[in-house]
Amino acid sequence: HWVAWQPGSPSHCSPAPGAVLDANAAGATAGAGARACGTAQGAGSQGDWDDGGGAGGSHGTSGARGGDSGSDGGGGTNSSTALGVHVALQAGCPGGAGGNGYGSGGGAGGALQVSSGGTVTVAGTVGANGGGGRRDTSSDGGGGGGGSGGDVYVQAARLVVSGAGSLVAQGGGGGGGSNGSHGVSGPADPNQRAGGGSAGSGGTSGGSGAGAAADGALDGATRGGDTTDTTSWGSGGGGGGAGRIGLELASCTGLPTSAFSPQPACQ
Repeated sequence: HWVAWQPGSPSHCSPAPGAVLDANAAGATAGAGARACGTAQGAGSQGDWDDGGGAGGSHGTSGARGGDSGSDGGGGTNSSTALGVHVALQAGCPGGAGGNGYGSGGGAGGALQVSSGGTVTVAGTVGANGGGGRRDTSSDGGGGGGGSGGDVYVQAARLVVSGAGSLVAQGGGGGGGSNGSHGVSGPADPNQRAGGGSAGSGGTSGGSGAGAAADGALDGATRGGDTTDTTSWGSGGGGGGAGRIGLELASCTGLPTSAFSPQPACQ
């Protein structure tokens, strides 16, 4: 149920500069891994005719669908429920579809483990990012919410992150309403965040991905945008929530915090 890289040699493993080892989602398709996601909260009820954006998925709960005509608030925010990353390696959860169902939610980031008896050196990207929500294709529907990040787990005597290396489990961006753009997948750069989806005239954009401070907290994913009047068009989907990074090392000191998003739980 996960991608596991366990080199035969116990001495050293090193993704080369620019290389990517990942269980990332691709659009609406989830990354490698499986889990049972909690039930999403219902859509809002806040408008007249146009359609709300879907909520981003969180690490434990699928994003709620945006409301349809006459009940077109953005999908409600979600709580995060998951076992500790040192207890269970789990994938994330998908984003919710936009109102009218034309903009599907982004896929969940998967689960990836790297194990070595020696040193793991990361000069490229190791990731389990969520996929971007899909755009509306009906001209007045809501965009889908971004999928949440999954889990990245490194088990080694020592972890070295060199150059532009990064370990990321970020949420995907929300899809745009009213024939907007697809949401972007979670970024490989730990200093960037996938944003909420854009909105049509009169609608509101979705919120940025949860965990924007990269503090490692399993924040609830962002609510999708609302539409509130008869002249508006569909709203954007919310950004997906952050996933988790777990480290099992001989020493947790001296890690470059800027190379991780969210911040890792190390033991």
